[in-house]
Parts: sequence; C-alpha cells; structure tokens
Amino acid sequence: MRKSFQFRIYPNKKQEVALERTLTTCRHLYNDSLAERKRQAELNRLKQSFDVFPWGKPEWINYYDHVVFEKLQIQNMLKNHCLAKSIVDASWSQLINLTIYKAEYAGKIVELVNPNGTSQTCLCGYHVPKDLSVRIHRCPSCGLVLNRDHVSAMIIKNISTAGIAGIQARQSNPNRNQ
Repeated sequence: MRKSFQFRIYPNKKQEVALERTLTTCRHLYNDSLAERKRQAELNRLKQSFDVFPWGKPEWINYYDHVVFEKLQIQNMLKNHCLAKSIVDASWSQLINLTIYKAEYAGKIVELVNPNGTSQTCLCGYHVPKDLSVRIHRCPSCGLVLNRDHVSAMIIKNISTAGIAGIQARQSNPNRNQ
C-alpha cells in the first residue's frame, strides 16, 4: 500500500522575501527568453517570405565572369525518396534560377553542363567507377588523389563551352551593356 504525505512550509518573513525574489527573477527570465524566441521566429518567417536571395547577397557574381552548374534533372531526382528532402531543402533549382537572373543583370555568363560521367571520370580521362558513398577519388592510371567533388568540379569546368575565349570576346564587345 502506498502512502502519500503532504507537507506545508511556513517560511518566516525573511525566507518569504527571498523566495518571492527568486520566483520573480525566474518568471522574468522565462518570459524574456520566450519573447525573444517569438521575436526570432517572426523575423525568420519574414526573412523567408521577403528575401529574394536567401543564401545572402550574391556579390560573387561581380567577381566571376563565367559560372558553370551541372544541368541536373531535379524533378527526376526528387523521385528518390532518400534524397528528396535534402534536394528540396537545398533549393537547387531556385539557386540556379536566381543565379542566372543575377548574372544576366550583371552581364555575366551562366552555363549548364551535362553532368554525365563527371564523378566517374578522372582528369586524365580514365574511367574510375565508384559508389556515392566513396568521397575520395583515386585514379589508378595517373595516381591522382583528391576529393571526389573537387575532381568533378574541375571536369565540369573543362567541359564548359564558353571558356576564356568566349569571355574575352564578350568583354571586348563595344555594344555590351554596362
């Protein structure tokens, strides 16, 4: 059989004042932190709804004349339930579309490159098959050891058609809008 006991404390005046002060301080700290959380949530909501470029201002558009993206089939990739949430969270298509918009406004070039084989090929041209879980590229032909994404980025840069000649030709064009 369980028994419960009730106790009632009878603080003296000094203890009552200290207890009231402590509870008041705790109440104020809790309410202030709750108000700050609400304020921050409202700011985040407003930022998401009104921010045109949520990844920050694209000042890098001014530094690069030529930006190259992989031309990914994002709608097809969303059918993979394991990757879909990550792809939607990253907003890949929105990043590409906004970059194209800002680049056109700044008079820069954005190019979409076919990504077929970029992560399975070495810079020397040797085919190096690997799973998605393998993050390091090791070429048995030339001995290159680099991060898989870094090698893919260099291959995509080499595939791009505009290149330096296209950029120099565009910059020398006197009819180009400034």
